[in-house]
Amino acid sequence: MRILVNGTAVGENLYEGSADGSFTSKSSMDMGSIKVSSNVAGHFKNGKLADATAEMTGPGSDAKIVYAKGRVDVTMRGKTDGAPWQDKTGALASSLHPQFSATSLLLAEKAILANPAVKTATILAYFIDGGTIVPVEITLLQPKSLQVSGQKVTARVFSAEVAGISLQFLLDPESHVVAEDIPVQHVRFLKDGWDAAFEDPIAKFPELSQATYKTKTEKAIHMKTRDGADLVCDVVRPDDDLKHPAILTRTPYGRGAEAAGGQFYASRGYVFVAQDCRGREDSGGDWDPFIHEGPDGYDTIQWIASEPWSDGKVGMIGGSYGGYVQWAAAVLNPPALKCIVPEVSPPDAMNNIPYDHGVFALYPDIWWAKIVAGKHTDFSSLRAALPHPEKFDTLPLGKVDEAVIGQHLDFYDKWLSRPTIASRSSGE
Repeated sequence: MRILVNGTAVGENLYEGSADGSFTSKSSMDMGSIKVSSNVAGHFKNGKLADATAEMTGPGSDAKIVYAKGRVDVTMRGKTDGAPWQDKTGALASSLHPQFSATSLLLAEKAILANPAVKTATILAYFIDGGTIVPVEITLLQPKSLQVSGQKVTARVFSAEVAGISLQFLLDPESHVVAEDIPVQHVRFLKDGWDAAFEDPIAKFPELSQATYKTKTEKAIHMKTRDGADLVCDVVRPDDDLKHPAILTRTPYGRGAEAAGGQFYASRGYVFVAQDCRGREDSGGDWDPFIHEGPDGYDTIQWIASEPWSDGKVGMIGGSYGGYVQWAAAVLNPPALKCIVPEVSPPDAMNNIPYDHGVFALYPDIWWAKIVAGKHTDFSSLRAALPHPEKFDTLPLGKVDEAVIGQHLDFYDKWLSRPTIASRSSGE
């Protein structure tokens, strides 16, 4: 199955099962600076999981889970915890391995069909790549008739709710999962030939831009700021010689993950530009959080407007730091900027982070500083505990970064000496 984010293929899942009950399932995703892999192998016996080993690598989530001999043992960051385990129902679930969810879907289908008055069944499923039991609320929907490789096929359709997240699954006549949709994450799993499994919700609104364009991607495009910094972008655009409006996202966390969703916009007639902020990933210059985002955003917007594929109109989108960079650019009023869509963003860098209404936010500052301390984002720090939290009482405050995370960070020192952006010296 192909794994797609906003319509762009970013990876695949391969499931193989044998008549003796053995199975392997391998999933991998590559979104530039974010790479995820997950492999599960084991055996079914009498319709239930007899044993399995699941191994995951990814941003902050390296783990190994072993189901065997009545126990489940989970190893993360060198520490192993275990508990008794037994698959009593044969119901499984997974975030990266769709075929395991078929076990829960089939149990729910059986329960619903046995009682016509019931439309929904709640199944307690082992989350096989999480080592926990999760309740899954499953609803049997109307079947769909689709053309698959030139043949008419009827698929059973299910909706599911897991931890507040809505999903939809299609099973083929052989009860294999052939399609999975996770709308809130813009993620789909699709077996070849099943592209028509899900309707494009935007297609119901003809007044909105439709996915009618073929696209092309240009990677590692360089531009210069007014002071000579070299900023790097990926550009996803319609594959034609026409001029189009552009959508810009700027991020300190790696443009690859953002560019992975560019297909969605480019197929609808927009040029999607994903850029590494100054000093981050492939972009040049010194990383000084918040300080350069206004001028760099202005220069990027005007550069986009001057490109041959641009019609001179630019919008921006992004969340968190990717939302702040929009405010920072917008207040400088670049002529080509027509729209911003900031999400969960700090509107005032020095009044929300690193200072929160005048108070230096020590713990969140150090936590975030560790993630962006190097030129490349340390995604392993997203969920990991800080190395030495007991040293937060270190004085002076300028030494806390070295005491807690073992690194001296120039930008952390600047935060302490710069309570507002306006207070920075003219030499910075």
